Amino acid sequence: MTRTIALLLLTASSTSALAAPFTTQMTCAQARGIVAQQGSVVLHESALIYDRYVSNRGHCQVTQATQPAFIRTRDAAACPVGSTCIEPDHDRDSLFDR
Repeated sequence: MTRTIALLLLTASSTSALAAPFTTQMTCAQARGIVAQQGSVVLHESALIYDRYVSNRGHCQVTQATQPAFIRTRDAAACPVGSTCIEPDHDRDSLFDR
């Protein structure tokens, strides 16, 4: 029983890893298309560099804002794929309002 569960978990993790190709293997248009089509997606630039990208603020928490996001793709060093959700820094902003 334990071997079956371990094998299922190993298979599931291997399958999900294959489902997310690195952005360095995609064109900028392909990466932008994935974000636009899915609305919210985690893209991997490498095994250790990844983030969640959104097509609009509707995919963020109510308190969050969006910030333009750029990733490396096969044909662009800084492809504008969409945005990331960020928590606004109200204290920092208030310093500049004074």
